[in-house]
Amino acid sequence: RGNRLVKHIAFPFLTLDDSMVNNSAWCLLDDEGSMSGLSDYLAGWDYARDLRISRRISLAEDQIGAALGLHEDAFALEVVVRLGTGPGSMPRRNWIIEQAAIRPGESALVDHVVTGNRLSQRIRLETSIVLSSVTAGKSRFAPWRQGSILWRDEVDVNLEGDSPRFPMEVVSFRERFAGRPESRALWYLHWKPGHLHRDFGGSVRLFLN
Repeated sequence: RGNRLVKHIAFPFLTLDDSMVNNSAWCLLDDEGSMSGLSDYLAGWDYARDLRISRRISLAEDQIGAALGLHEDAFALEVVVRLGTGPGSMPRRNWIIEQAAIRPGESALVDHVVTGNRLSQRIRLETSIVLSSVTAGKSRFAPWRQGSILWRDEVDVNLEGDSPRFPMEVVSFRERFAGRPESRALWYLHWKPGHLHRDFGGSVRLFLN
């Protein structure tokens, strides 16, 4: 159709259509409980700020077994949410923040606090519906292997923008500068004026108490 590229993915087994999974958008909650949508870029974030993210996932009540080619009482499903962080096309750190059983007609709430010092440059949230167990199928294309991904979506949130951040570190001054006058300061700028030929990011660092 002209220059338009039409791409189809052929899965090796039956999967769930988007219409069978009711997935609310990811929300960000602040300390006062106010809620806002999680957009592609989170402005004003720094490593001292923890993030509380929330989302609800629910499944259709009577279409799941037929869509997968499975008997209604012969399988079990799980919601798995994985968080990744770090630069590059693939996150350098990944961990599971939610893993819970879910049945057709039911919902699962993901409500998780991510500590800021574990994050770097971005958050990638991957939500999956996986097959946790199966005993019998009625279709030759029914999924049969435990852990098979039946539905998935991904959200990528940029925390720091495309430009390098000002080199900054949050530390305890009582421990880092014990016995020194700056141990009671609110901030401390470390600069090496004798190395002007070095890159700025390697010569200057702002410490916050």
